[in-house]
Amino acid sequence: MDTERKIYGLLETVEQQQKNLSIAAAALEATRQAIAGLIGEVQKAAAAGASAGAAQALEHAGLLITEAAGPTIAELKQATVSVAQVQSTLRRATAWVTWQYLALIAAGCAALVLGVWIAVAWQRNELGELQNQKAALEAQIPTLQATVDELAAKGGKIKFNVCGKDQRKCVKVNIGMGTFGKAGESYMIVDGY
Repeated sequence: MDTERKIYGLLETVEQQQKNLSIAAAALEATRQAIAGLIGEVQKAAAAGASAGAAQALEHAGLLITEAAGPTIAELKQATVSVAQVQSTLRRATAWVTWQYLALIAAGCAALVLGVWIAVAWQRNELGELQNQKAALEAQIPTLQATVDELAAKGGKIKFNVCGKDQRKCVKVNIGMGTFGKAGESYMIVDGY
């Protein structure tokens, strides 16, 4: 995740800029205290009636203030510009990551919809094939029923079983009806007819 590393790098830069701002603020506070001391001196000189000394002290204080505050103000301006750049970069990186995640979510949704559509199409195809098979089987029912009726009329009521050691097929016969046949053949009437 190169983007995440960039974001973490930007966050570290912001933290460093905040430390620099804290240092600059401390320097500014020291300058403020120095100015307050100078103002106190000016007030003492003015109270003593030394107007010429007060004017000189004021001029001296102005020079000291300008000299002391110059680097601090320049540093604050530079820190402000750096923070603005980092903030802009962070916003761009956040927007890029947001778009990436939205693109991933959109792709996932599209894949899900496509998968569902394919599954539904396959099910419809299967349903159509099953309906065709059902229609073909229903068309065979009258023919099969006629065959069953014909078999019933021609001996379809015969009961088969398995008989003997060899488990051979055998049928139930009506012994009371007698035996029939020519020249050694032996036939009997099947039970139920």
